[in-house]
Amino acid sequence: MIHWPCFVDQQVNSRYVGEASKFGLDMKDTCDRVIVEKMIRELMELKKDEFLERTAKMSGLGKASVNEVIERAAKVKPIIPNNMANQTALYPPHVLIFPLPIQGPVTCMLKLAELFYLKNVQVTFLNTQHIQQRFRSCTDNENYFKKYPNFRFETVPDGLPEENPRMGDQIPNLLESMEAVAMPIIVKMVSCGGMYGPDSDKPITCIIGDEVFIFATHVAKEIGVQLLYFDTIVAFGVICVCLNSFKLGSFVSKVCFNY
Repeated sequence: MIHWPCFVDQQVNSRYVGEASKFGLDMKDTCDRVIVEKMIRELMELKKDEFLERTAKMSGLGKASVNEVIERAAKVKPIIPNNMANQTALYPPHVLIFPLPIQGPVTCMLKLAELFYLKNVQVTFLNTQHIQQRFRSCTDNENYFKKYPNFRFETVPDGLPEENPRMGDQIPNLLESMEAVAMPIIVKMVSCGGMYGPDSDKPITCIIGDEVFIFATHVAKEIGVQLLYFDTIVAFGVICVCLNSFKLGSFVSKVCFNY
């Protein structure tokens, strides 16, 4: 694995892969083709077997962890509300996946979503309208997932103006705006009367949200389903991008007390 880290969480991931687990090569700021080629050739000649062994080990651990998440989500059943207590039909597993709407976390969650589908779990992937539009213009994800009949994308607004970059020091604003604007829409979507509510023919039975979405707890409690957090950004990265808010004392207290 060769990587040139850019954002704060990538810096931490790069160091972990290159120095702690030692199955990757952190190029740092080296972008000279001759130097890069020389380093890669030396590594492949001297440490090829070592790299392959470590990579296989990490791959096995990763597959085991993801399979555990999939098995747990697939076994979850929705809580039937009182006005439906006489219904005894068992609903098939249906997972709502809600990633942090930036490129890395969305890509990571899409991989998880595909694994769920391959395990015969119905998947609804919830993006913000902004990131979904970006993916339409830059990737072929929507067409790719059309081959899975029970996989669908849904979108919600994030409440920010179009010119907002939605990255770096703007992530705290993105989270606050989504809690105010997106959360009520999501609750309505998965509550009684909603397209994925418990009285529909395809109710949500489990929610998988990005760890930074504290409000996902409220959504899960509102409809009575289990919530699984899937971490797509290292904790140090979250601290770095939210550093300004930490200094003001607003964001940090909110995160700590909700947990």
